Amino acid sequence: MRFPVGQNTVNYRARAGGRDVLVKNYPVGSEVAGEVAAISLTQLAGQHGVPIARVVRSRSGEVVHRFGVGHAISVWEWVEARAVEGLLTRAQQVAAGRALGGTHRSFLAHRASRRHCEKAMRWLTPDIARIENRIDTMLQAIAGRDTTDDFDGLAAGTLIERRGVLARVPELLAGAAGVELPGAAR
Repeated sequence: MRFPVGQNTVNYRARAGGRDVLVKNYPVGSEVAGEVAAISLTQLAGQHGVPIARVVRSRSGEVVHRFGVGHAISVWEWVEARAVEGLLTRAQQVAAGRALGGTHRSFLAHRASRRHCEKAMRWLTPDIARIENRIDTMLQAIAGRDTTDDFDGLAAGTLIERRGVLARVPELLAGAAGVELPGAAR
């Protein structure tokens, strides 16, 4: 039975070996090597406790079976699920947070994670003094205006509030689960 979801695949619920499975049919011309790489990342997350559907390998051990000219499928164990509509319950939020955290932790050991992402490193190692100076400059610009309006007052209040919590940023980042900052004591 064709299943009405899939971003770049046509998906089917089928019966094989006495069990329900999901069959992902990749369109001709799909980048199969990329699909295989994505499946390996899914398996890595599963090895670290992230709830995943497990891929069913072909008889020759492949996660994506190629056949004919440009045709490929992957077969996955079927997982009963339902879409959540509306707001998540607290339990759903906790479960989603655990899965997301587990996903992030599982990729810490991945070879692509061995190099630091420049943008992430800038975010994880902010120049607090530079940010404080920028805030002070903006506050001075607001204070130096001949006339101010409601927006100026709101902006100044927000800047003062943000400046007040800047001292806590290193502590908050150091407490982030699984985050190892460069130069941090081990």
